[in-house]
Amino acid sequence: MPTTCQSLIVRLQSGSDRVSWDEFFDVYHPYLVRFVESRGLRGADVSDVVQNIFMRLMKALGRARYQPSRGKFRSWLRRIAERGVIDWHRKRRRESTHAMPMDVADSQVPVDFDWEAEHRRTVLKHAIAVIRSESVPQTWECFERHVLQQIPAPSVAISLGVSTNSVYVNSFRVVTRIRETCHRFAEDLRDDCASTVSR
Repeated sequence: MPTTCQSLIVRLQSGSDRVSWDEFFDVYHPYLVRFVESRGLRGADVSDVVQNIFMRLMKALGRARYQPSRGKFRSWLRRIAERGVIDWHRKRRRESTHAMPMDVADSQVPVDFDWEAEHRRTVLKHAIAVIRSESVPQTWECFERHVLQQIPAPSVAISLGVSTNSVYVNSFRVVTRIRETCHRFAEDLRDDCASTVSR
């Protein structure tokens, strides 16, 4: 049975599960980098702010238990990330002789950063990378050519020297495993993530 996002967070709160932290970092680091860059930061500033956001996350997870009934994890993550960027702007404004307008520091997330769409893309990209690393090469080739490249199954079968049925079966197996991996993070977006793979 696939691990849910909630149970992953519970394992993170134990503080001793390095594998869970690594997986969490692999998924959310690029997600947070794109968010911070959407706020106009670049280079070392992005790294500093993302690192600070992760530190805030670790402290917050250590202090309180995640309660799904009080809201989505992504909403909580968004608040922490926004606060990290706002604090960075305020710090820079204090340190700079050129004051930054308050509306820049305290503005909401720009419309060009879609939290839901970015989360969906990040989770799907992570799931594909994980399953690719775990798959038998021929199984992955069937999936990649038939599902991702949308090459007809009979053509894939001829090029790989397998039966058409094998192409369908292998593709289905990979799609199923990607769906299960998406379920760990996607919360209510699970079906959207899975349907994206199936298209």
